[in-house]
Amino acid sequence: MRWQGYARKNGTKGIRNRILVIYTVKCSEFVARRICEEANHTDVEVLGFDGCTDNQYAVNLLISLIRHPNVGGVLAVGLGCEYVQPKWLAEIAEKEGKEADWMFIQDVGGTRRAIEKGLASVRAMLERLKNTPRVEMGFSDLVIGAECGGSDYTSGLAGNVAVGRFYDKLVDMGGTAIFEEIVEAVGLVDLLEERAANEQARKELRYTYDKALEYCKSIEGVIKVSCPAPKKGLWLLDSTPDPYWMQFGITNPNDNEGLMDLISCGAHIVFLVTGRGNVVGSAVSPCIKITGNHHTYARMEEDMDFDASPVLAGLCSQDEMALRLADMVAETAGGKETKSEALGHREYFIPYKYQEKQVCFKPCEKAEGRE
Repeated sequence: MRWQGYARKNGTKGIRNRILVIYTVKCSEFVARRICEEANHTDVEVLGFDGCTDNQYAVNLLISLIRHPNVGGVLAVGLGCEYVQPKWLAEIAEKEGKEADWMFIQDVGGTRRAIEKGLASVRAMLERLKNTPRVEMGFSDLVIGAECGGSDYTSGLAGNVAVGRFYDKLVDMGGTAIFEEIVEAVGLVDLLEERAANEQARKELRYTYDKALEYCKSIEGVIKVSCPAPKKGLWLLDSTPDPYWMQFGITNPNDNEGLMDLISCGAHIVFLVTGRGNVVGSAVSPCIKITGNHHTYARMEEDMDFDASPVLAGLCSQDEMALRLADMVAETAGGKETKSEALGHREYFIPYKYQEKQVCFKPCEKAEGRE
């Protein structure tokens, strides 16, 4: 299966052509949000970071979203006295070959003038992005992330099973798959280690597993938030905060934090497996919501994209269900809106958190000899 994507000047390929209106502090959120509302375009989205002080985790995440292949343009909106500077963000977008603009509300002259200036900038970007070159894409070009939320027993029996089988097929086709929520794998470390592609991957998996235990008191390896997978294959995303004297952040405070973590690693599409039925979507990348509970799907069909329950009813095999999911992925990558996109869901969450950029073994070296 092939489809037309968007060719970026930095060499990546996207499946959407978004413009991000990024606020750099809570004080500029209102203006950024009004710019998006008045633009009234499906490809114009707002997101940002509330904090006025420095947090490298949040800054790295914003930078990774600017560089994301689904993003064609960026308008950064600041108040004028915060740490994260909109000019920095616009310059990064420009270096990536993307449409870029920025402003301070204080310099422009206040709320109304800032909205007018931002709206004019976004409308000009939309016109220029109509000329974005198209490029052929296939499954080998895709990065797909997955997590679960609003779960019930069917998530483990059907929803996650469909995703797992699809992931195996995606990797076989040369694509990249990312999963997270290591805390839900407690007790399964042997199974994780058995799938390690090499000794380095095994050590990374063991370290991340042990770190999750301490916090809670085939796999190529482990990647950190905002870090793209260094090569194709199946990867574990470590979103657990690293030890820090101020104890910044918690792991997976809500589903949208997890989805944004996956997107920050380059996921073109994200899966949300939800047995009970979560209605959220995501900024930047389409969210496909998968449920293994047929009653949930029937009750919330406007929000649920994929019904994995036929596996439980014996109406199809796990492999057949994975192929059906592959068809939906291809349609979504080709431009068909997901249910959340059609409804206008563009949720996001960027918290304060501390996390080291590299997988480091120092805190858990004592676990190396443990069996």
